[in-house]
Amino acid sequence: MSRELNLRDPVRPLTQAMLAWASELAVVEKETYPLAGASEKRTWAPDPRLVNLASSLSAKNSDVICYYNQLALLTHKKDGIWFVVFRETRDALLAQQKDPSKYPLWLIDSPVKTTELRTFVQLMTCPPRRGMDSIRDWLAPIEEKFPNAEWMHDVLTYFLLTKGVITEAMYGKAS
Repeated sequence: MSRELNLRDPVRPLTQAMLAWASELAVVEKETYPLAGASEKRTWAPDPRLVNLASSLSAKNSDVICYYNQLALLTHKKDGIWFVVFRETRDALLAQQKDPSKYPLWLIDSPVKTTELRTFVQLMTCPPRRGMDSIRDWLAPIEEKFPNAEWMHDVLTYFLLTKGVITEAMYGKAS
């Protein structure tokens, strides 16, 4: 998985060159929906803590679990690079925190838990197609194509914040 976007990371000052690169970015789509290749069919009993989470479980969607939601699609017009911004779902958080004694329903149901949902940006290597079983089939970490591009994460975070795709509230209070 690529590096998580995190406002608590030390952010380098944005240079004129970084801002010039950011000026070529555009938000092509800003809609939240399940990320292609990030779902799987449930082969186990639903977590009992989900019973009171109306948005997490219904008769129609309880058989499929989605681990990531796509938040936005970006393009860098000059370089022709496409980026997909996506965020973990509550099901992904539950999959990581399986012990009901450590993570009781009142805690899982708390708005505070949404601050633990991580946001990622990856390169789109090809458009998603039917039959792709994994996000790795069409997405790649930025570092794979640009090994020395840590600055790119800073620029993308800045761009996503200024365009309202992500908010500081998604990460709790920034320090």
